[in-house]
Amino acid sequence: MARIKLVPLLSVVFIVHTVSVVVPEQSDSLRTDVHLGGLIKKEAVSINAIGEVIREEQGASKLVRSERKDLDASDVYGLSSEEHERSLMLPEVLERSEAEEQRIIEEFTPFFDGQWINMQNMKSTQSSSRDGGVPERAVDLNKNGLWEQGSCTHTKKEPYPWWQVDLAAVHVISAVELTIRKDCCGWHCNQCPKMTVNVDWMACHANASFALGESNILSCPWVGDLIRVTLEHDENYLMLCEVRVKGAVQSMLLQGVSQCEKHSVLAQLVRTPTATDGLCTAGLPSQGDTFNALSSFQELIVGSELVPGGELRTTSEECEEHLLTSNDMVEGAVWQEMPELELGKGARPTGLCRLLAGRRISGAQHAVGARCFRKLRCPREMAPWKARANTKKGQTWANATGVAAKLNGASLSHGVKQLA
Repeated sequence: MARIKLVPLLSVVFIVHTVSVVVPEQSDSLRTDVHLGGLIKKEAVSINAIGEVIREEQGASKLVRSERKDLDASDVYGLSSEEHERSLMLPEVLERSEAEEQRIIEEFTPFFDGQWINMQNMKSTQSSSRDGGVPERAVDLNKNGLWEQGSCTHTKKEPYPWWQVDLAAVHVISAVELTIRKDCCGWHCNQCPKMTVNVDWMACHANASFALGESNILSCPWVGDLIRVTLEHDENYLMLCEVRVKGAVQSMLLQGVSQCEKHSVLAQLVRTPTATDGLCTAGLPSQGDTFNALSSFQELIVGSELVPGGELRTTSEECEEHLLTSNDMVEGAVWQEMPELELGKGARPTGLCRLLAGRRISGAQHAVGARCFRKLRCPREMAPWKARANTKKGQTWANATGVAAKLNGASLSHGVKQLA
């Protein structure tokens, strides 16, 4: 990855002082125009380098770096594995107070718990159907429990009816929410039989009780790609008005652990409430930021190559790397594909990468071809999170991490049984 060199300091300072910012009257994001006078082609503007130059000019005694340097074996000889891990941490990580570490864990935990997955376009099936109660109704993002509203499934009366959805990728799941029919026509609803949520043919939450029209969030600390809901009755109807699954793609968590081990921060992909990609939206001012009185972000365009017209371009992966190696003033980054550029065969899409500072990232607003990344600081002790991310498909991660956490009041400790 190309980065600007610190040797020609004048050119770096020149770039810092020639960033012009235009604030739209009604907009959630700032537009920046970076004048790249003297910039050598295929070298990138680095927030890390700029931050270091500013600190040197102010006489600071310590530079802030976010990429950890590997140590020689001789430097760690004789240390335990735990002491070795601590020796590789950045100084600012080791110097955190307990209160600050707790805040970091509270912000980090939702990344591993994941988001509610948009399953509208995923393949759902059920044991049978009647009266138009097709399985797709359970993932239409509509929790209305009235049958005439057309949002509830309906099986035939049969032994242990079931409904299932294929997530298409292995997920580390944390919870499943079920909503059942509110109005009904007989004893089979007024005496709601218990339900079991299964992940890859294993019951992650068995014999859950429901009242008429109720929505319940059930703990489900499991890893898999197939979710099945089974009615525990020898002859009955299954009617679900919505099923939601909360979790994160396992490969994404493994990438996050790798980033934490290398940088002590990770780049979290932030999605819209309907689980689509988009532009970052601005939240509260950055912690300790007394300068930024603006209502949105301060931005800096970065990239690895210049295209005709003098604009910087980079891939989404390179944009993430710029974020990971930026200093602590940067809160996140937004990458937006530029489809007008002609790509060679096998070339990855390139676009505009903007590092965001001054405001926390509160969420994302839908935009085609855009991706929002939030920088998350990683906890000092990564072993439980690493164990959770590495849990094998078809197994529970609660045992792997020893977590005695609670999710929405439901304990993660529960009976586990294998389905016949």
